[in-house]
Amino acid sequence: MTWTTEGRKVNPLAGALLADIGPLGAGGSMNFVVIGSSTVAGFAALQLRDSNNQTTVAEQYIDLGNATNMKFENMAFGDSQRFRVLVDLAIIGSVQAGIFY
Repeated sequence: MTWTTEGRKVNPLAGALLADIGPLGAGGSMNFVVIGSSTVAGFAALQLRDSNNQTTVAEQYIDLGNATNMKFENMAFGDSQRFRVLVDLAIIGSVQAGIFY
C-alpha cells in the first residue's frame, strides 16, 4: 500500500494542498483510504481532477475536526486522472491529511 501526504500544515490558506496521489495511469478503479485531522474545526475538499489537472471532475467536502477516516472502494477514474485533498477555507491551527492506496 502506498501513502501520500504533504505533511502537517500550520495556519494553511484556502486551497492549500494536503495530499495528492498524482496521475493514476490507465483508467480503471481502485480502493483508497483518506485520513485527516485538525486541531480546530475545518473542512477539506476531496477532488477527482481531469488528466491535465486543470478541472475538478467531482468534489466532496469533509469535516476535519478531530479525526476523519474515509474508505473508498472501487472508485472509478479515467486515464491519468488524480485524486487530491485540499483545505477548503483558511485554518488557524494545524491540519494534515493522507491518502493510502
